[in-house]
Amino acid sequence: MHAATILIILLSHQGYWFGGQDQTVTVTWPVAQKMPAADLRWELMLGEMRLSGDQIRVPGERDSTVITLKVPKVRVKTEMWWTYRLTAVDGGKELLSSERAVHVYPPTSWGDLAARLAKQKFFVVDQPDGLPSLLAAAGIDAARLNVVDGLQSVKVDVVIVGANQLGDSLFAQAPLVSQAKSGAQIMILEQRQAQTLIGYALSPRPASSSFSWREEHPLFAGLDKNDLASWVDGGRSDLSAIRLPRDEPALEVAHWPRESPGTEQVPIDALVAVKAIGKGRMVLWQIPLEDWKSDPRSQLLLENALNYLMTRPEPTPRPSERPTTLPAATVAVPTITIPSGDQP
Repeated sequence: MHAATILIILLSHQGYWFGGQDQTVTVTWPVAQKMPAADLRWELMLGEMRLSGDQIRVPGERDSTVITLKVPKVRVKTEMWWTYRLTAVDGGKELLSSERAVHVYPPTSWGDLAARLAKQKFFVVDQPDGLPSLLAAAGIDAARLNVVDGLQSVKVDVVIVGANQLGDSLFAQAPLVSQAKSGAQIMILEQRQAQTLIGYALSPRPASSSFSWREEHPLFAGLDKNDLASWVDGGRSDLSAIRLPRDEPALEVAHWPRESPGTEQVPIDALVAVKAIGKGRMVLWQIPLEDWKSDPRSQLLLENALNYLMTRPEPTPRPSERPTTLPAATVAVPTITIPSGDQP
């Protein structure tokens, strides 16, 4: 046996799991031809504690083998490890052993957010089994629209447009811009059918190994740099960039880095951008998201987005108008009082 025995291991949602749910691991040989059968012994570990485990046969004639495991409930985000050891059926020789990090989350608590959203005119443009289904299960009241045109005759505060709900017509997107100018806060999730998004061209572009994130932005609260990178991990080539013109008054929250360093303003390709429009604000989100009901990253993003869309919009200055350095912190200088020589 040689390097061809290395397996392709795919964890559902890239190892971002909710506790208390069944999760899957898919095991696949990297070559198309028949491979010798092998035994795979796996364990789910929390530190030195074994939570579960099993041994399965990985036949050589099947395309893939799916392992289903029950993940225990947790109270806080907890890192676990899925470890595995592959041995040859003939002779029992170890072929491969490794481990993968697993990030397990407690259920999302929507109570406070639901109460504050109840005071907002909140609309969702999506299919019933998409975002509306999750929001209903979370106890969040949202008015659902089939198409963006439905926004022409209503007053709204917050709008989320689900993935692939926009066509390529600029006129079809006009109600979104009109609502933003009147003060609405709008988030548009990944659109693949449109060639433009509120006037910005969309263009296919593969992921970059040095992708840039504004980690401090409220949309990314509770997500570290590894969590963010997992959204574009694996060098995926199915991304669609928002092409921001040179010195555009929009904030690139996640973007491809410029080719070479410099101070001259250049066009920016972004995956996430924020733009103030009139009295309102637009959030353009082109990162592909996993299933709303089973991927904690998607639910955390939704929670962050809804909180963010209820804050007061701020102007988005052009890159050339932004400060290049942070202002120096003011340090209080202590005052030392020296008593006079005359003491009582």
